[in-house]
Amino acid sequence: MHKKQQDRKKRKASLLRYFRLNEGATDEISIPAFTAAGEIVITCKFMSDPTGGIQPLFYLGRMLCRVQDDNSVRVWGDTAIPGAVFLIPEGVGGRLNEITITQSTANSDVEVIYNGVSLGVKTSSNANPGGSTNYNIGGHFGDKMIGVIADFKLSVDGALIRNYPINDNGSTIRDLVSGQDGTVVNGNADDWGLFKENPTSWEGQNLNVPPWDSVDQELIKA
Repeated sequence: MHKKQQDRKKRKASLLRYFRLNEGATDEISIPAFTAAGEIVITCKFMSDPTGGIQPLFYLGRMLCRVQDDNSVRVWGDTAIPGAVFLIPEGVGGRLNEITITQSTANSDVEVIYNGVSLGVKTSSNANPGGSTNYNIGGHFGDKMIGVIADFKLSVDGALIRNYPINDNGSTIRDLVSGQDGTVVNGNADDWGLFKENPTSWEGQNLNVPPWDSVDQELIKA
């Protein structure tokens, strides 16, 4: 009986996690630089403000990815050409979405997979990340995301090189692969909130208001 009780406690504990609200003013997460010379796969979950204009998900040296209020995902390289534009049929707001960006080194093709559905393959010249000095999650210079980013992962040629769950409740954002920890820039303690997983959502547990909308705000799963 005692072992069954322990197992139930473990299952209950595993249903709780922290999410961080990026308030969109000056805050972002800075991560250490890296070198990437193969096929890149970046994946994360996010919920952004659909009326917030430019919403940068990440800027990794030479690759910028952002969502915008015209229901599009845009991926830029480090050249002056326009970014590859991917339209999102159902829009971006109100859900904790999952996005995957794949960059092929053979021909600079970029594919975006959004909530499990491919939005197509387009060209964004020289968009392989790495080789510069700015590596940020949720920010791109003066533009900052309003919303939540979680479970940020980066793989090169099939090998996971960075894994940031963003489940830390503090200024140090742990990398679970090799200890290349990130840092919250201009963050506040109240930006962190504890959430409990339900079948269709994550439910806030006595959140601080503001910055959260309510003490039990829900992050709806896509």
